[in-house]
Amino acid sequence: RRTVERIKDGYLNGATAYLDILQALVSQQSLERSQLQAQRELLQDRIALCRALAGGWELTRPKPATLPKAEAHE
Repeated sequence: RRTVERIKDGYLNGATAYLDILQALVSQQSLERSQLQAQRELLQDRIALCRALAGGWELTRPKPATLPKAEAHE
């Protein structure tokens, strides 16, 4: 990000071409996509590990609680 900002400053000062900004942005976005991909793979691996160790994510709803019936008083 600092590189993109530095190149933008250079463009505003007339030192670099706009194409340099575009190339820096493409490079930055590519790195961000790679980082997101790595984070996604890490999460998938963690889920797979939990499933392997704990047997999955299958959750069942608890049955509704029932109150004991009151004994009839005669």
